[in-house]
Amino acid sequence: MKRWIKLSIFAMIFTFFVTTYESQQVLACECDVPETAEEAMEQADAVFRGTVIDMKTTKVNVEKYDVALLEVSETWKGIADTQVIVTTDWTSCGFSFEVGREYLLYPFYSGGTLFVINCGRSGSVEFTGEDLQQLGKGEVPSNEVNLEGQFHNNTNWTIPVVILLSVATAGLWFFQRRKKG
Repeated sequence: MKRWIKLSIFAMIFTFFVTTYESQQVLACECDVPETAEEAMEQADAVFRGTVIDMKTTKVNVEKYDVALLEVSETWKGIADTQVIVTTDWTSCGFSFEVGREYLLYPFYSGGTLFVINCGRSGSVEFTGEDLQQLGKGEVPSNEVNLEGQFHNNTNWTIPVVILLSVATAGLWFFQRRKKG
């Protein structure tokens, strides 16, 4: 019985540290920047212009990601919605978003999520004039959506898992104790 309790406590502590560990890995970002906006558009899954209306940081496993909610004003490829959620990681390839700033983005899909990295032609519209000229006039997004509820949905399961394991361990300990007595 004591061995089971020790193993349960060890499992809870191990789970806590594994789910809260901060990755310190640093990788160099290798970039192969397309020479033209047309080439970048061919390589991207979507191309659009939008303003960041909200941001958050989220954690998947041990990796941190910045997630931006953008109001789309113009689209050239792959986006028909008026709002979109775009993710970037915290590596050296991570893209820097700022609330209230307008961007021209060339994101790609990975696991159903739009990602943008700091390699390529994505950037603040004040620095992407050449690309905007090459792309010409885009289209206004046709599908009116509000993604704020989805954006603010908390997907971090670390705390509920630790609580569930704690309750289960306490319940089993109590049950074993009652059974002996």
